[in-house]
Parts: sequence; C-alpha cells; structure tokens
Amino acid sequence: METKEKKVYLSNLKTIGQTNGLKGRIYMDKIEQYFETDDKGRQYIQFAIWPNKELDQYGNSHSMQLDTWKPTQKKEIKGLPF
Repeated sequence: METKEKKVYLSNLKTIGQTNGLKGRIYMDKIEQYFETDDKGRQYIQFAIWPNKELDQYGNSHSMQLDTWKPTQKKEIKGLPF
C-alpha cells in the first residue's frame, strides 16, 4: 500500500493590480532539500500554482505547492511470459 507524500506549500500569492500578474515569497530554507539538478548542472524546483476559490484573510488569490511527483519505476520483464 502506497502512502501519500506530504504536500509542501511554498507560498501564497497575490494578484498584482489589474495585470493578472502574481507576487509572493519562497523561503530558501523551506525548499533547499527539494532541489533537483538538470543535465547542465543547474539547480531547480518544480512547482504548481492554482487560484484559490476566494481571497484569504491576507488577500492572497493563489497558492503555490512543490511538485513532488516522480514517475514510478516499471519492473523490467525478461523474456516472454508464455
């Protein structure tokens, strides 16, 4: 039985004026353990942003969450099964 991985919320975001732009903060100490490295040696994190159903008490219109999804390793089948 698989256990669900704990969601890591990175930030709440606010809409900037009438531009539909977003602003927020990401604290490095919260994400440094999740950095990945690409084939050119650059570090990055993957994340997802979605609109909240309504503004929260601080006026945040969006949320940002760390994307921790990883493809599952498929078992290699050797030979034909028949």
